[in-house]
Amino acid sequence: MFFSFQLAAQTEDLPSETDSSVFLGSPDRFPSIGDCSSDSLKEAQSCFQKHVLRHVKENFNFSEVARKRNIHGKIYVNFVIEKDASLSNVKVVYSTLGWFKFSKKSRKAKAEMRAEAVRVVKLLEFNSPAYINGKPVRSRFTLPINLKLE
Repeated sequence: MFFSFQLAAQTEDLPSETDSSVFLGSPDRFPSIGDCSSDSLKEAQSCFQKHVLRHVKENFNFSEVARKRNIHGKIYVNFVIEKDASLSNVKVVYSTLGWFKFSKKSRKAKAEMRAEAVRVVKLLEFNSPAYINGKPVRSRFTLPINLKLE
């Protein structure tokens, strides 16, 4: 099984859970996960990405149907790290899973893969949120997960 990803982060100050206004900016401090605790923004971001990739590799399970149908492609999962470091709004926003066999079983396998991507992201636990000007902010991330059986 082969996984790779690039994590695109949009650090945003979203005033409330229902307000859709977005402030995009560069954080003073990246969200902390696992043993990532660097004061350097670049090092913190690199550690964050490595930790998330390791988490996806260790926890993502291909269904048997997906294996048999050789389902592969990319799944984009959005999520928000809240001011209290909890996760919210985890959802698949786009996927490019191959349509090699157009059947009910293939469609079911692709739906299972999208659900698995959401499940895996929901398992992430963060130590602290992003900070801008010394204040915790909500931050939105897009996680593209490349899936390919090898």
